[in-house]
Order: sequence, then C-alpha cells, then structure tokens
Amino acid sequence: MDAGAFRIDRKRTLDKLMRYQLPDPAMYVLLLVRCAVAGGASRVAFQRLEAASGGVEVRFDGTPFTAAELEYPYAALFKGARKADRRGRELALALLSLLRLEPRRVSLLSGAKGERVLLQLESLESESVGPAEDSGTLTVLRVLPRMGGKPLWGAHSAELLRDHCRLSPIPIVVEGKAVPRGLPPERRICPYPVDEDGVRGWIDLPYGLWGRSDVSTAWYGVAAGAIQESLSTVQVVGELNDDRFQPNASQTLVVRNAEYRKVMALLSRSADGLLRGAVDVQNQRIDSVCGYLDVAPLRQYWSRQLALAAGKRETGWLSRLARFLGELSIPPEWADNVSALELDIRRTLWLRGAACRLLTSPQKDRKDELRQALWAARLLVSADLKSLSLADLLRQKEVMGYVPFSTEPFPGLEMSFCSVWRIHPGELDFAAALLGRELVDVTPLLEKAARDGSLGPVPAHRTPVLEQIGITDLALRVPFSEDDFSGEIGLRFSRGGANIHLFQRGLPVSYTAAPQPLRFTAVVTGTGDLAAAAAVVMKAAPALYERAAEVFSPLARSNESRALRPHLIDFLEWSTAGTKGELPVDRRWVAKALLWPERTEGGSWSHEKMREALDDGEQLFFAKKPEAGFAISRVFEDSRFSAEFLGRLFPDCVAAAFPGKEDCWMVHRKGPGDCAHGAAGGCLAEWTVDGQPAHLALGGGKGASELRQPYGTVWVFGTAEPVRSLPDEAGLALLTALLRERGTLYDRPDHPLRLCLLRALRYFFAPPWKSPAAGSRLHRRFYELVWRLPFFRRPQGTWTLLELEGFLSRGQLLTCLKPGVSGGERDCAILADEELSLIQALWPARKSQLEPASAPTVSAGAAAPPLLEWQRAPAPPASGAPTDLLDAGFGSEMLYERILSLGTLRARIGLPAEPLPGLSVRLSPGKGPRRFLLQPRELKLSGKMLLDVSGYAGSVLQGRGLHPDLARGALVLCYRFLSDLIVAWPGFDPASRVCGRLQLALLLLVQPVPAGTPQPPAAWEDLRRRIRGLAMFPTSDGGAASLDFLAKRLATGEPLRYLKRTPFQVEPGSGFFPVLRHPMLVSTALGGASMTEVSPQSVAASGPPSRPGPPPAPERTGVPAPVTPRDTVVAETLRLFASLRGRRGVDRAGCPPEEGLLLDPAGGPDLCSMGQDSRWDVNARHPMVQAVLESGLPAQTQAAYLASMVYTAANRNMGSITDTEDAFFQAVLVGELCRRDTLKRDVLSD
Repeated sequence: MDAGAFRIDRKRTLDKLMRYQLPDPAMYVLLLVRCAVAGGASRVAFQRLEAASGGVEVRFDGTPFTAAELEYPYAALFKGARKADRRGRELALALLSLLRLEPRRVSLLSGAKGERVLLQLESLESESVGPAEDSGTLTVLRVLPRMGGKPLWGAHSAELLRDHCRLSPIPIVVEGKAVPRGLPPERRICPYPVDEDGVRGWIDLPYGLWGRSDVSTAWYGVAAGAIQESLSTVQVVGELNDDRFQPNASQTLVVRNAEYRKVMALLSRSADGLLRGAVDVQNQRIDSVCGYLDVAPLRQYWSRQLALAAGKRETGWLSRLARFLGELSIPPEWADNVSALELDIRRTLWLRGAACRLLTSPQKDRKDELRQALWAARLLVSADLKSLSLADLLRQKEVMGYVPFSTEPFPGLEMSFCSVWRIHPGELDFAAALLGRELVDVTPLLEKAARDGSLGPVPAHRTPVLEQIGITDLALRVPFSEDDFSGEIGLRFSRGGANIHLFQRGLPVSYTAAPQPLRFTAVVTGTGDLAAAAAVVMKAAPALYERAAEVFSPLARSNESRALRPHLIDFLEWSTAGTKGELPVDRRWVAKALLWPERTEGGSWSHEKMREALDDGEQLFFAKKPEAGFAISRVFEDSRFSAEFLGRLFPDCVAAAFPGKEDCWMVHRKGPGDCAHGAAGGCLAEWTVDGQPAHLALGGGKGASELRQPYGTVWVFGTAEPVRSLPDEAGLALLTALLRERGTLYDRPDHPLRLCLLRALRYFFAPPWKSPAAGSRLHRRFYELVWRLPFFRRPQGTWTLLELEGFLSRGQLLTCLKPGVSGGERDCAILADEELSLIQALWPARKSQLEPASAPTVSAGAAAPPLLEWQRAPAPPASGAPTDLLDAGFGSEMLYERILSLGTLRARIGLPAEPLPGLSVRLSPGKGPRRFLLQPRELKLSGKMLLDVSGYAGSVLQGRGLHPDLARGALVLCYRFLSDLIVAWPGFDPASRVCGRLQLALLLLVQPVPAGTPQPPAAWEDLRRRIRGLAMFPTSDGGAASLDFLAKRLATGEPLRYLKRTPFQVEPGSGFFPVLRHPMLVSTALGGASMTEVSPQSVAASGPPSRPGPPPAPERTGVPAPVTPRDTVVAETLRLFASLRGRRGVDRAGCPPEEGLLLDPAGGPDLCSMGQDSRWDVNARHPMVQAVLESGLPAQTQAAYLASMVYTAANRNMGSITDTEDAFFQAVLVGELCRRDTLKRDVLSD
C-alpha cells in the first residue's frame, strides 16, 4: 500500500509486527478488551465455542466497525497515534496475535443495523470482506482452531483477563462469570484511590522496604508492564490507568513522554495523600496494637515478624514458612488478630522509612504539615507497652540527654521516663539521624525495677539517684548536698556522654553537658534553675575525683581501677587548662596520682614526677600504641596521646613529633627562643656561667663571647664579663637543644650545624673517649637522642646510628654511596666524606665492612639547593585541624610517591600515570578546595603535591596565589622528590610501562629553555645534568642508555635509529637500538636531532651499526627475522579473529585491527591495552597469558584461548560491548572450533 511518498512492503511489515509485537500471542484477549473499551462498549463477553473445541467467541457493543475500516483492517497500524485510531489499532494487533496461533478461520461481524459486514481471515495473504445478512448490532469475533493446532482459548486466557483487567471500566464476562474488578482484598494494607484528570487507579503500601515504587500501567482498563520510579517522598505500589498512555512497540510498557511525566507528578502527589492517610490509620490502630501486645503470644508474634520484615523484601519461601510457623503458635482465641497485626507491621515499617527519608529537625519541618504529622505519628512502642512518637523521644532526649531503650518489654511497670522497646538491633537505625546516636540500654535497670518495685517518680523530699535516669554501670558514686540542692554524682565504667540532670517534683526536667573533658554524670534536685544546679555540681566534682584517686591503684587489676584511670586523666587535663603548668593548690593531689605506666623501666609515674624530670632538662617520650614505641627510656604509652593532648598536659613545654616514628612524640622544656640577643640562628640553651645565667648559641651576635670548642664555635650571651672557657656539659646541653630544635640535618650534609654535629659525635663518642663529661647525665641524654634520630641517608629512607650499629655488629657489608650516585634500596648509605669519616671513627673495627660503590651510574650531583630558613620548631596544629591528609593520599594510583619534610612543612608528592603540565599543589588544613598550580616558566614540572602547612608560621597566601616564600619551599621539596626519583631509578625495570611513563616527567625537565626565559637556578641545572646522564632508555642489546650517551653517538655522525617498543626476542649481534617511548621529547632534548624509527621485526635482520658507511635500511634489506612459536600463536589468533569478524551478531569493536595484535613483553596493568595507533598490545607477563603460552598446546588451541581472553578484555575496557555480546562471541568461537577437526578433540577435553 502507499503511504504518502513512501511505499511500504505490506506483507513484510505485517509479518514482522505479527511475530514481534506481543511476547505472548494469547494476550489477544487483552487487546480485544482494549478495543471494546476504546469503542465505548458497555460490556464484553468471552464464550467458549462448544462446537469447535478450543474456539472462542467475543461479543461487545459500542461503536461498530464500518466496511471501509474492515476492508483494510491493518491500516490503523500505519497511521499516527491519534485517539480516533486507537480502536482500530488495538483490533489490528489482536488479529495479528491471533494469526500467530495459526487458527483455521477468524471471522469478525460488525457494522450498524442494516450495514453489517463480515471479515474473514485465514492468514495474512487470505482475507475477504463482504456484506452479511444479520440483524444484530454487536461486534462478534469468532475464532475456529485448526485441527491439531494451537489452543485458542483456555484457562490461561481467563487468567490473563483476571490479572490484567482489574481497572476495566466495563464488566468483563468469561463464560457467564464476571471478572472481578478493583483491588483484591489480599493486597489491601492502606489503599488510596487515584482519580484525577483522566487518570484512575489506586496506590498502596508495599509489602517490603523497597527502594523504588512499583506501579503497573494500564490504558483502556488493561494493565501492561510495571514501571519502577524512585519518588522523592515515599515509595508505593499500585495500578494507574491513563488512556492517553502511548505504548511501546511490544505493547508491554509505556513511552516516557510528556503524558508519562504528568502521571508521575500525579503519582507523587498521591503518595503524599497516602502518607497522610497511613499516619491517621496508624494513630487510630496503635492503641489496639499495644493492647494486643499485652498478650504474650501476640507480643512474641509482633516481635518475630517485625524483626523478619525489617529491611527485607519478603517474597521467598523461607519468609512465608516463618510467617506460617509464627501463625501456628497463636492460640485459637487470638487467631483473628494475626492478619490485622500483619498489616500493622507493614504500615509501621513503611512509615518509619518515610520518617527516615523526609524528616530533618522539628525546627526545619515545622512549616510542613505532612512532616509535622510524621513527627507526631505513633511509630514506636515503649517498654511498658504504650505508644511513642519521634517527638516524644526527642523531648525525652532534651530532658535526659539520651534516649533510653530496652530489649525486653515490661508491661505495667511504672517509670519516671519513657524507654522505647527495641525489638531487634537495627530497629532504631531509622531514627538515629534524627535523634543522634545517644542511645542507652536500660534493660538491666528495668529488670531490677520489675523485681523490686516501680521506677516511678521519687518523692519530692527524697534525693534522686542515678538509676532514676537509667545509669547503672557506675565505678564510683558520691552523694552531695549544698545550699538548696542535693543529688548524686558518679563515674561510669564507659566514658560516654557526661551530663548534669535536674529533677523537679520527682521527675527529670532538663539537663546540661558537663564541661569537657570531664565525663561524670550527676542528678540534682532543688528549687533553683539548671545553671545554679550545675554550679553546685561543679563544686562537688573535685571531691568525687579525689575519692577516685584514693580508690585507684596502678597495681590493681580490678575493673574499677581500670575505669577510674581515664577519668582521673580527664580531671588532670581539665585542671591544667588555662594554667602555665602549675596546678591550683586544691588540685595538686591529682598530680601525685600514679597514672602513667612507663614501658621501659617499669613502674608508674605521676604528673608531678614528669614535671620534675622536665624541669631537670630531661626529655620524655609518648607513644600512642605499643608498636609505635622504641628502645629508649622514659616512654609512656596511651591511646589518647596526641600533640594537642600533650600540649594541654604540659602547656609550658614543647610536644613535637619524633622523626621516623609514627604516633610518637617527644616533650621537653622550651628553650630561650627568640630572645633579644640577636644570635644568628637564635639562642638554643641556657647555662649558668660563673654564677650568672647565660644563653648558648651556635651563631654569632653582638656582645657575645666566642669560644672555640672541639666540635665548633660556641657563642655565650648575657654575661657581664667575657667567658674564657666552657665545660663539656654545657656543650652537651647545647647540642641536645640543637637536636630538639633542628634535628640532625641529615638531608643537608654541608650545613654548618650538620658539620658541628659530626665533629661533636667524633669528640664525645669515638674511642678513646676524650671528653671528661663522658658517662655524665647530660652525656647520656645527648646519646639517647642522637642515637635514635634519623642520621644518615639511604636510597629509600634513612639510617639511625642505633640501626647502623646493629647492622654492622651482625657482620654485614654496607655499600657507601657518594651523594648523587644511585644504588640499591637496602644495605646502602649515602655518605659525604665527613659522614664516612665519622662512621670509621665511631666503629674502627668495622672499617672492613664499609664497601664503596663499584661504579657510579650517573654523574655526581652538586650540593642541595639553598633552603629557606623556616621556623625552627613546628607549631602544634590548630584545634580540630586534620592531620591525616598525607596519610589519606591522593585518591588515585601514583607511579612513584614520597613523603618529605622541610622544616615545618610536610608534603606527599607523586607522579600520576598521565602527568599534566605543572605541579598541582593542594594545601591542608584549609576551608574548601585550596589547589594551586606551580608552573615556573624556566622549569617544566609535573606531578601532584599534598602540602601540610598546619605547623608553618609564615604567610601561606598572597592575593589569590601562594606566598612566594611558601612557593619556594614547595619547589625545594619538589627538587628533593625528583632527586630521590633519580637515585631510585636503577630499581625500576627499564622496559616496563611504569618506567616509560616516569620518563615523561624527567624528559619535560630537560627540554630547552625558550629564548627570553630566565635560566633555572644552579641547583636545578645540576638536576638537569643528572637526568641527562641517567641511563633510562632500554636498548635492544639488553642494556640502557642515557641522553648524554645518545648525544655522543650523534656527535660521531651516526644516524640515530630507535625502536618505539621493546622487541620480544633479539638475536645476538643484531645491533644497538634504543627504545624511545617519547621520541619527540628526546629529539628536542638532543637539540632537534634527526632520528629514524625501525620496526621490532627488522631488528634481528640488521647488522651492527658501528661499521663504516650508512647501514642498509632494515625495513627492506637483510635476512628475514626467524619466526618464533609466539609469533605463530599471534598469527593464528589474527586469523581466527578474521574468520569471526564478519559473523552476524559479533561486534567488530571487540576484535583487534587486522595485523594489529602484538605481544608486549614489558607488561602492564591490564591483560590487553587498546591503543590509539591501530594496535592492541597483549601483556605477555599476565598470568593467564603466560599460562596459555607456556601450556605446550598446539598453536591453534593457544590462539583460541588468547582470542577468548582478548574479547573479554575488550568487554571490560569498552563501554560499547555488553556482557551479552561477550557471551555470544564465546559461543560463536566454540562453534568455530568444533567445526575444525584439528581442534575438536582439544576443545572438548578442556
């Protein structure tokens, strides 16, 4: 037939529609119902034809079909989706579905009275239309089955009508019986009718806590497929009919057009109405529920079913079995209440889910009536079996500071507070975000009250006790009475919330939190307000803690002593707040309590003893956990230790992180600091000289006495007369202060203070000991500190003198590397000449174990760049500042990363897999994202840096960028990071992809500086020279080459020929070819040198390039490379893909390009990488690939396994290939293999 300017193949189109329009052709009965409703019928009847077994007759009234309509019964399918054509479209689809059942004849009688027409169909090709002698007005469809053909009518047809026609606006009669319409009784929990703007139906509560709404769509009264939508308020189930829905091609779902969106908006509004109705029903039913729960069998059923239904979509047979067994346990006289309780459970759970999703706080929700109704809804049951709302629990929390709950019910128990009955552990999770996590289990208290009597309001003349607010786990309690107030105060075993509760008229009325960090709990009654009551409690609190100090014993193993220790530490911390370290007279008793067990020497210390040791110049060490401790004296361990906590305990001391030890801090007295003497580097220590207090420094200044000591020059400030001599004890005090303030300066070997330390160690510790102070207390203090601080560098990490002494004592060899010379990560130390000399002096018997590096692999570097003068001692981070930014990392994988320190700065620096130009710097702590890009014109940097500025005393920002001083510090850290990368380079596999990506960051640094741009600093120029001398390019003969080596070859006039990837196999004598993954960058780094790429297959055919004259072109001349077994496997794999690429259903995107599949011996993170250069690289080092290549199977079998793995890898890496297409390819592959006789046996055996 013609349709406008298009000619449609009618037969082919109808054939496709007939086959694919409906999933089940028996659904023609639903299409006929839609056809009748669309035509305005008042009734439709289905009747089995007794004369023809399996035949059916359908009768309906309404608008009849005309002769013109029946002459082309399928014409409506090719018209638009107009409402006038819907009746004809439904009829055409019904006829096509009937023809799929292959009937003997389909006859349709219709037309107005006197104009009756008969349509007869046997197939798509056989149809006839003509007038009929009939006086009726109904439309009658008769379908006669073919002998031995498919049934046209049966129980399945009647079931389809019952399941899909509940929303039919007209009666449907099936063999004399009307099909039930409306919501079935078994689905009614709290139904809500919907009838607005042509949309009608119903919604109800789902049977489980589902994450989406499940609504069946219908048009003309017949339901189709269900839709799933996530509504913004609550989730529902139901059925909605809209005759304006536009069905999809298969007639099973609706198109999501403007009409669909309008219905979804109506569904959301109706869900709000359902929620209001459910709240009303809940408030009406909850009293009856509480009455049911007073009966033990029903209470057990409620508890069991609520725990079963929470969080589950109960559709499995186990859930139904559990419900059935629960119903069997109900006595017969209460059996009628089970079904009502079941609906109550469903409604309660649904409303709880709605409350969790919609409610925020009473203040924010007060203007929304629906949310206010949810706050007041009775959703919970109390321990005494009364109904509770979330608003009740919130008021209870405002009075008591927490929400009490019980895991068991106590019917009839009189209580002074309301306790919610928590049936199962997760029941109150829905209210946690609204009420907080302050939930207290008072079950033991209620059990005791049930045995002893009520827990009701106390008489007004009696003092309340802590049990009145549900507190029973008390380690210590003390009553108090002062002025018009009396009560009880106690310390709990668990250091939970600390509150002061005010009682009036025998009931708790309000509370306030105890001052931090105290954790006591108090109840008080009196005539005053809460503020006056809290003041009285705070006066009574010291007596409680003093009593705790009397009870506490560090040697006792009782639960009371273990619980009281943290409470006493709380009181000590509270007492030192706002002081300079000296406790008030009335609290000095707490400083005498032995609260701090010492790990190394045994016994316990008091706070008073610690302060005496600090006053004497000692340093104390504090570790957060046992494994963070180390072999040193005066180490205290507690999980509460932090720099902030120690700063509060010792406000007049310095608490600094101990270098090289995680969660460990050193506390010592503050030094002179920035005094008025103006010494270079500041005064470091105090010393008494000739009875006068003086300051000692290692830098000169005006008015100082200069003394030459064996370890360097010392300046003495503050004396009236010049100082002629200084004892070695003073020097030890000065050097100890230097270690505390500046560390060992191991990363700055040429610094004057570093050289001073090296000479001091030689003087004080090298045998024979020359100092008369050897063995003194100050000598021991200096020794225990310097021996455990990081002192020497190694390629990855540092050495302490203690570690190095133990290493050499075991007779092991130590490789001594010059600065700038690379080596292994272990058994190596990077030593300047003075440092090596010190080791030889300290352990002269171990000189033979010091082994110099065999040969430098890169040029020796110059001294480190000049560093900025940072603040000497890191300032403690601000309260609440995050300290774990560096530990959290970047959030993505880095090829290489380090954590470095520079004065008060700490940074984590890393190189990502795809480095971008510029150094991305992120600061912490800070408000919001604080990211900056360092991109100096003279330096082409790349990478990421997390910079911790919590201890930095200088300016951080200037305008919208980093302060220049901080930016210079970040560049210094970047310099050290890149220097460490150069030192660690020999530990990488030069042929790996990781090494190839790291080359990119280094090659960017050696690019020529554009004209007119300032030259890089001298230190960076030295770094560039080290990069140029770094052997980072693998070569075809198994070696490695540097940029300097390539430049020398170019200087001889030889052309530079290179490979872009590592060849899998190279024959001996094939010549020298560097592997350059970034040839353009290498060319510009070599001054724009001309280079020629050669293919890996031609490497074996080329001769050594050192002979005179230009070598022949390896691509065209020479002996062909020998074919390896792996080359055969790759060729067979490509041949297999070529045979499958054109098969129907096989997505070509999952097949590698022709001649574009290669085995990569370097390996990578993925089994197969799909490059942009029409080449796929298969990782030859992948375990699965190795297993295939080393299996010994025939090449064709190996190729089949390889093809299967490559296509699956493409499925994982490409978004265009689905799992279904992957499975289809595997099936096609197996079919291809089974077709080949040579492979059939191998495949079937596997």
